[in-house]
Amino acid sequence: MENPTEEENSNGQVEKSGAENKLFIVKDHKFTPKFFNQPTFCCHCKDFIWGIIGKQGFQCETCTFVIHKRCHEFVAFKCLGKDKDTNSDDSQTAHSFWIHSYTTPTFCDHCGSFLHGICSQGKQCDACFMNVHHDCEEFIPNICGHIHTEKRGRINIGILCNDTLLSVKINEAKNLCPMDPNGLSDPYVRVKILSDNIQLE
Repeated sequence: MENPTEEENSNGQVEKSGAENKLFIVKDHKFTPKFFNQPTFCCHCKDFIWGIIGKQGFQCETCTFVIHKRCHEFVAFKCLGKDKDTNSDDSQTAHSFWIHSYTTPTFCDHCGSFLHGICSQGKQCDACFMNVHHDCEEFIPNICGHIHTEKRGRINIGILCNDTLLSVKINEAKNLCPMDPNGLSDPYVRVKILSDNIQLE
């Protein structure tokens, strides 16, 4: 049997590879490729995890947090299977979960899967309206009110102003979400410049 090997990538995340699966360790989350046999949403970018064949996304072996493969390096909080992050252990930012009945189809914001049932299907936070399964509540860090998701990704923009010339350059774009219904389009960046008198695009 092949022994697993461990290496650190350019972003500081640890990758362990072996004969069976690759293990990606990010902020103590142990992400492994996962096949989802039901519709599932990424809990980082909130986009649908597409795919029918193969392992469509990643799931933490410890806390069941589900994400796209492209999103795993951007996870902002530590896995609660380990010691809590100092920012996530603040009682002032704890979620206020209450049992909730949903009248429309709703997915868990932690494991990404459907909240099954007719009534009392899960719990909802009174403050930030996060929805989770009853079993997922114990893995939710105290980050109520903090933005820990990326619904559109991130871009790095360089701006240079020289007298009457304004130059805008897209230096880098990461984790951009496809915006079409089937998720197959190539993402792109659109920049709009606004002022009091003119609008350029």
